[in-house]
Amino acid sequence: MAYTSEEKVEQLLGQNFDNDTTPNSEAITTFIVWADSYINSYTGKSWTSAGCSVTEEYESIGERDFLSGDAWVGSQSLFLDNYPISEVTELDWNTGSDDDPEWEEKTEDTDFIVKTKTGEIDFVNGRPNPIKRAVKVEYVYGSKSVPNSVVELSTVLVSIMALITKGSSANAEDLGSIALGDLHVDYGGTSNSTGSGELISNLGARRDQLLSILGRS
Repeated sequence: MAYTSEEKVEQLLGQNFDNDTTPNSEAITTFIVWADSYINSYTGKSWTSAGCSVTEEYESIGERDFLSGDAWVGSQSLFLDNYPISEVTELDWNTGSDDDPEWEEKTEDTDFIVKTKTGEIDFVNGRPNPIKRAVKVEYVYGSKSVPNSVVELSTVLVSIMALITKGSSANAEDLGSIALGDLHVDYGGTSNSTGSGELISNLGARRDQLLSILGRS
C-alpha cells in the first residue's frame, strides 16, 4: 500500500493532476513509488500496513575473534534486516556447519524472544553455533497502520518532484494543507507571490524535519 496518494498531493499543492497536466497523473504515481522506496531505504523499515513477508533470511551469530584466528565468538541476539516485526513464522538454528547445514526449528518464547519494534531476536534457551549461516528466519514485517509522519513525508517528497517537473509556474502562495486522518497540517503559504524555488525550499525544510523525526537506519 502506498504511503500517500495523488489526492493528498493535490490537497497540498492546491492543484489537480490529470493526463494533460505537467506532471500528469502517471508521473505522480511514479513519484509516489520513488518516494516510498526512498523512505523505506532511509529509515530501514517498512511502514506499510499490508505486511511484507521475508523467507529464508540468513543471519550470522557473533563476530570473528582475531586473537584466536578464524574462530567466531557467539552472541545472545541478532537484528533482522527489516522491522517492525508483525510475526516470526519460523526460526531455525544451524546445528551443522556453513558447508553442511542441518536446520533445527526453534520455538518463540521458549527458545527466543522477538522485540517487534526493533527487529531484535534474543535467544533465551542456549545460543546458535557461532558461524556465518547460523540462523534462518521467516517473518512478516510492517506497521499495523502508516504513521502520519510517514504519510506527510511521502506527500512532501512527491510534491517536491512535482514542482521540479512543473517548473517556474508554481507560486509559494498556492501551498495549501493536507488532512492526515484526524490531523490537519496547514502549510499556510506566503503573503507574497514567490517562485517555485522558495516553495521547494520550504517543502525541503519540512522534509528534513520529518526525516529527522523518523531517524536513519
